[in-house]
Amino acid sequence: MPVTYIRHAIPAPQVFDAAPDFSDFHIVVFDAVIDSMPSLPVGDRFRRIDRELFDADLVLFRAPLDTNPDFISELEGGLRKDRIIRTLLRDIPIGLLSPTFSERNGLETPSLRLLRSYSTAGIPQSSDLLPVLRRVELEALLSFSGAILRPSNAHFALPSGLHCDGFVAFDRLVGDSIAVQRISDWLLSEVRPDTGLLGDQRAMLPILLALQVTAALAYGVKIPVHVLQEYPVEPTGVGDAIYDLLDRLGPDGRVVLMLSLYSSGRTARFFREIAPPDSGIIALCHTKDEIPPDWIESFLELEVRRLSVGGDGKCELCRDRELFTIDHQDFARLPARNPNWVTARRELLEKNKEFWLIADECDCVRLHFDDPNGRHQGVYLDTVRLLSHPAFRENIISALKNLDRPRPDVIIVPGHRASELLREIGKEATGCDRVIVLPNGKSEIPDAHKQLVVDAEQVMILDDVLITGSTLTMLRRAVYGLERKAHKHVALEVFVAIARPSRHSDIKYLRQQFVRGDNKAHLHYYAEVLLPDYRGDSCVLCDERRFLGMYAQRLKGRNQACALRRLRLLRSTLESPLSNGDRPDYCEGAFIGRVRRKTAFAATLSVAQMIIEEIHNGADIFKEQKVDAREILRKFFDPEILGGFLRSFGRNLLFYAGHVEEITRELEAFGLETGRGLDVELVQEIAWAAAHGKLPQHAVLRLIERCEANAMLKMLHELIIINIAEEEHA
Repeated sequence: MPVTYIRHAIPAPQVFDAAPDFSDFHIVVFDAVIDSMPSLPVGDRFRRIDRELFDADLVLFRAPLDTNPDFISELEGGLRKDRIIRTLLRDIPIGLLSPTFSERNGLETPSLRLLRSYSTAGIPQSSDLLPVLRRVELEALLSFSGAILRPSNAHFALPSGLHCDGFVAFDRLVGDSIAVQRISDWLLSEVRPDTGLLGDQRAMLPILLALQVTAALAYGVKIPVHVLQEYPVEPTGVGDAIYDLLDRLGPDGRVVLMLSLYSSGRTARFFREIAPPDSGIIALCHTKDEIPPDWIESFLELEVRRLSVGGDGKCELCRDRELFTIDHQDFARLPARNPNWVTARRELLEKNKEFWLIADECDCVRLHFDDPNGRHQGVYLDTVRLLSHPAFRENIISALKNLDRPRPDVIIVPGHRASELLREIGKEATGCDRVIVLPNGKSEIPDAHKQLVVDAEQVMILDDVLITGSTLTMLRRAVYGLERKAHKHVALEVFVAIARPSRHSDIKYLRQQFVRGDNKAHLHYYAEVLLPDYRGDSCVLCDERRFLGMYAQRLKGRNQACALRRLRLLRSTLESPLSNGDRPDYCEGAFIGRVRRKTAFAATLSVAQMIIEEIHNGADIFKEQKVDAREILRKFFDPEILGGFLRSFGRNLLFYAGHVEEITRELEAFGLETGRGLDVELVQEIAWAAAHGKLPQHAVLRLIERCEANAMLKMLHELIIINIAEEEHA
């Protein structure tokens, strides 16, 4: 029986061959995550699923627990009335998979409930389906979180002393609040007012706390919970935890041990020897070669092989695979001795070369800038200048003409400074004369133009830039709202000139929201440029301002005056981002060519964002990912480029204790190989990094002392000394 498990906002569905006994029966389980963003209708979430998944014999909507007795019936009514679901699923039976609570039966684990308009003919019995669905959901959640680790080039040393070829990193799983709630749903039958819950590792605590909150809502009782602080090597390690729970429960209490993974069985045996007779044990997973005894209920069998260790401490895999030790306290992987080094490769440096050259020609880059919407952006692109550039304008028109889509009947343009340019581009590229330009800052279609949209078969939204996609999402809802009221289908296409998110994954997720029945993404863009997120503290020049603001009053004399001058400069946008304006405006050695210094700085921040995303995606999840500071120091000799990288990467990405000696040698040789002497502004950027603890501070102090230091370097010298004193005091 194939079971397809889909979760809203996670693009890739999980497909499992879950039960051979029902080989011809296909179930789709869709978790619309209705306990998150409850205002978004289930149908709007469901429309984004690939159409081929609708070839199912049963579609189940996963619902959370709600102690309101009318919740399930209200949800059932909403599903039956939802036009999108009725249209997409037609005659496919649909049902609910959700836990329940009643005064009579208390808390119950998820059950299957078909909507009243469907019969149960041909559908397997619930008693047969529920264990399968429980197993599928747990495996899907583990897969979504990347918690199941089966490396081909590594294996693991467990706290029990055994080695294994795979490992379940539960710390990854419980970082997802929805996953925690779904797993706790399957444990509800063990939650009673007289029960204490014991977890086998710290990562189980979020699941136990979720059960504690549920019990408080259902029974008005705060049941006690406890987790083992380390892997038990003797019974007292488990016994102390059991007695702690029983002290809080009273003489009639019972304890349930919840194992993340049953492997060697030691913790379970210790528990059974000490716990009261009516206590229980549940394992979320067990390894294939260690089947739990019948007094342990396990949800999921994992393809993980345990390996015996010889007298030399090695197993059969040790010869060919790297060994990672699992910590006996938090069950986390201890990092490998040497991290994976991530570098600024040529393909990253040159990826958007053409874009940045055009951006420089039209002088559209602004740094440390408050945009017309009041958002402060580390890098702002003036799209009016960009769209007015002949070559860029022709590129946009060509991209619009090359869209494999029908000619639009209506074009909608959001209102802003570039609206008129987009109107003309849209008319020239598509031949459509019906262009609606919305009022500035509005995402609603004016009443006077609604009929134009309703009468159209093809509608295009045309915008200048995509950052978070909120404007496009609201306009999409507005168009679909008119479509629903008119009981007709409107084909919608969205095109933006520049997509400039902070992560490529944001674009991938957003495009999923514009997938319709033809299984094609209807969101298009000409150029994609990753730039620091405008939300939060991502502007590197704001970071400098905050840092100087914290330390300026602790500096003395001329150094304090220098800091205050720099703070005054940082109150507004900067044409020359790093210096005080006494250098030539152009950067001759930029990896994209001869461009203004602010353009070189912006292009460097963009490459840094690509590297940061690459690190976060983790090509090798078994090692730390670090930026190679040695390469940056050797490779880049323009202050804006060196500074752009050093300022973009946090200390956690740049500093590695194992390479302090190598970085120190790099700094001691810095400037000697070129024969050009030391560039003071290059040293300034190195000093800024050292002041933030990203580079070895004593080595940088010696580098500064080799320079003919200007006022800025002297100020930074004192800042580093203050920073060293603070760390030594701490």
